[in-house]
Amino acid sequence: MHILYRFLFLLLAIAPATSKAQVDITFRVNMSDQVVSVDGVHLAGSFNGFSITANPMTDAGNGIFEATVELPSDSLITYKFVNGNVFELVTTGCGIDDGNGNINRDFTVPSDTLSIPVVCFGSCENCPADLVSVTFRVNMGSEIVSGNGVKLAASFNGFSTTVNPMSNVGGGLYQAIMPLNPGELVTYKFVNGNQFEVITTACGIDDGSGNINRNFTVPAEDSILTFVCFGSCVNCEIPDSVSITFQVNMSNEIVAAGGVFLAGSFNGFSTTANPMTPAGNGIYQTTVALPGDALVTYKFVNGTTYEIITNQCGIDDGNGNINRDYTSTSSNDTLAIVCYNSCTDCASETTVNVTFQVNMSNENVVAQGVFLAGSFNGFSTTANPMTAVGNGIYQTTLQLPVDSFLTYKFVNGNVYELISEDCGIDDGNGNINRDYASNSSDDTLDVVCFNSCSDCVVGTTVNITFQVNMSNESISAAGVFLAGSFNGFSATANPMTASGNGVYQTTLELPATSSITYKFVNGTAYEIVGSECAIDDGNGNLNRSYLVTSVNTTLPLICFNLCVDCAPASTIAVGILVDMSTQTVDPSGVFIGGSFNGFSATANPMNSIGSGLYSITLQLQPLSTVTYKFVNGSDWEDITGICTADDGNGNINRSLSILSNSFTTPVSCFESCGVCLVTSMSDVNSKAVSVYPNPAGPVVSFSNVENTDLKIYSVDGKLVLTAFSVNSTAEVNISALTAGVYVLSAEREGKKEFRKLVKQ
Repeated sequence: MHILYRFLFLLLAIAPATSKAQVDITFRVNMSDQVVSVDGVHLAGSFNGFSITANPMTDAGNGIFEATVELPSDSLITYKFVNGNVFELVTTGCGIDDGNGNINRDFTVPSDTLSIPVVCFGSCENCPADLVSVTFRVNMGSEIVSGNGVKLAASFNGFSTTVNPMSNVGGGLYQAIMPLNPGELVTYKFVNGNQFEVITTACGIDDGSGNINRNFTVPAEDSILTFVCFGSCVNCEIPDSVSITFQVNMSNEIVAAGGVFLAGSFNGFSTTANPMTPAGNGIYQTTVALPGDALVTYKFVNGTTYEIITNQCGIDDGNGNINRDYTSTSSNDTLAIVCYNSCTDCASETTVNVTFQVNMSNENVVAQGVFLAGSFNGFSTTANPMTAVGNGIYQTTLQLPVDSFLTYKFVNGNVYELISEDCGIDDGNGNINRDYASNSSDDTLDVVCFNSCSDCVVGTTVNITFQVNMSNESISAAGVFLAGSFNGFSATANPMTASGNGVYQTTLELPATSSITYKFVNGTAYEIVGSECAIDDGNGNLNRSYLVTSVNTTLPLICFNLCVDCAPASTIAVGILVDMSTQTVDPSGVFIGGSFNGFSATANPMNSIGSGLYSITLQLQPLSTVTYKFVNGSDWEDITGICTADDGNGNINRSLSILSNSFTTPVSCFESCGVCLVTSMSDVNSKAVSVYPNPAGPVVSFSNVENTDLKIYSVDGKLVLTAFSVNSTAEVNISALTAGVYVLSAEREGKKEFRKLVKQ
C-alpha cells in the first residue's frame, strides 16, 4: 500500500500543472455618501495582501470609483474598499468572516470578463440617490480664531476636527456645504482650532455620554442653516475692538538683549509678535487691539524665556501651564503693573553679588570656553563667560536683586550640561535646570561638577568603546565619526574604524563617573535619534547620553538613527499573539515553530504578557507566506480551520501571508483559528464586547462592558492603559498612544475577551 501511495505521489509530482486563465474583473464602489480622503479610494483584497495602496481606484464620475484587476478564473477572492487608510465595515450580508471576526466581501471569479455591480461604501447595496446640499454656518465674531481655522465636526465624519474645514466668508462668518441623505439625523459641533464649542441642551441633544451636540434632520431639498454664534444657540453681533495696554515691571530681572515681549492666545503665544517698549523705572508696555468681551490668556517673555507664574496669577491651559488671564470689556483699558514672575508689582530692591562655580576637571573644555546661562540672560550661551581660577574650576559673579529666584545651567562651548532632578527643577518642558534664591547678603555657591549635583571625583579614567551599525546607510567617503560633549560635538575629531559587517568602532579614554552626550556622524551628517533613546540638550537637539562607569566598557551595538541594532536587510517586524487561557501552560513555556526556523520546538520562545496571552515579534520577508504552529512545552497544537494549510505531506499548519509593512496578527486561541470561546465574555451575558471605531482616533468607545476591567497592551506585551467601566458603555481617551496595533483585554467575572485595537 505504501509503495502504491509513493507511486501516485510521484505521478502527481511530474504531472504538468494546469494554469488558470486570467480574467479582467472591474470593481466599482459608490462614495457619494462619504467624504473622500485626499489619499483617494483603493481596493484591498486577498489578491494583494489586503494592501491599502496597491490598487488605487479611479473616479468615474457621480461618486463612482472603479478599478480593474486581472484575476485567475474559478478562484475565490475576498476584498474590501478603502477610503484613504480606513477600511469599510460591512455585515455578513455582504460577505464572509475571515476567521478573525473581520467580514470581507467575497467573489468567485468567472471565466469571462465582468464588471461587478456598484455597491455603496460600507453597504451591501448601492447608495440612495439624490443627495441634498446642506450649508452649515457659524459666527466667530466673538472668538479669537485659531491659526488652524474653523472646522465642522459631525456624525457624518466621526466628529473629526480636521476632515471638514469651514470657509471664511468675511465678517467673522464661516460656512461649510455638505452633501447629505434626506431624512438623515445629523449631530454636529463647530470647532475653533482643535477646541470644540460648548453648548447647552437648549441648542441640541445629549449623545448619551453627557456631551451636548447640535442636531438637524436633513430635508428633501437643499437647505441653508441660519447663522449661530460659536458656543451659543443664537447669532451674535461682532463687538468693536478695544485697545488694551499691558504693563510689566522688569526691575528684578536682567533684561535679555532681545528685549521683552507679550505672548498670548491672540498671537499664538509668539515670543516675537508683540515687543514691549521701556517706559522707565524698569516698566515695559505694549498696547494690543482685542475684541470686546473676549477672554485672553497671556505671559510676558524675557528674550525667549517665558515667565513662570503660579495659579494665583492665572489659569491652567489644560497642559499644566499657568497663564495670566483677562476678559476685555467694551472700553479701552490699561492693566495694572505686575512684576515679571509675580502676581503683584515688584518691591523696591537692593542687589547682592552671587558667585557661581563649576568644576570642569572631567570635561574637555572647548576653545570657546565655559559660560553661565540662565533665566537672567534668556539662557544665552555667550552672555556670561566664566573665568578659569585653577584646578579645573571656573567662576563668574552676577549682581542680583535681593530675594530673587533664578534658574541656570553651565555651558561648555555651546553644549549645555545635563543634570538630574536631584540638582534642580523642571522648566515645564522636560528640561532640568539648577535653581537659586538670593538672600540679603553676598553669596558664593559651592563648587559643583559639570553634569553633576556635587563636586567632581578627579583623576580616574576608563576606556569606553562605542559601536554603531551602518548597514542601513550609504557610507560617506569621508568616513564615520563620533561627536559628543567630550569634543564639542566635532564632526571630525574622533573617526571610527570599520570592524566588518557594517560595524564601526572607536575607543575613548573618559573620566570615570562622568556624564556625556554623543551622536554618530556619517561624513558631515549627524544622525537623528528619537526621544526614547536620547535627551534634549536644551536647544531642541536630541543626543544619546551615557553615564561613564568606573570600569572599561564596550557599549551595545546600535543602528545609526535608531535606538536598537539594525534589523536584517529587507525584513519587516511581524507580531504574533496566542491565547493560552484554555491550556495548562507547561513550565518550560510557550514556543512558536515554523518555516522560518525549521519548525524548531525551542528556537523561538514566546513572552507572557498577562491574561493568558503570549507574544513574539519576528523579522520576516515581506510579501512571503510562512507556516507555523504554537508549542506548549513540547506539545505541538493540533489545529484545523480557515487559518490553516496542508504542507503536502498531510501536516496541517497555520498559514500567514506577510504584508509589505510591519503588522500584528489578531489574537487566536491555542488549537483554534479564532478567539478562545471558553473564556469569551459571551459565556457571562451572551454579549461580546464591541469596540468602535476601529481603527480609532483619540477616543475609542466600548459597549457591553458593564463592571468590566479594560486593559490595553502594546504588541511587545507592555501594559499601556487600564480602565474600569461601571456602565454598559464607555469611552476611553487613547490620544497618548502612538499610532499602531494594540491588544484589548476585557475581563469580568473571571471571563476574558480579547480584541485587536488599531490606533490611527
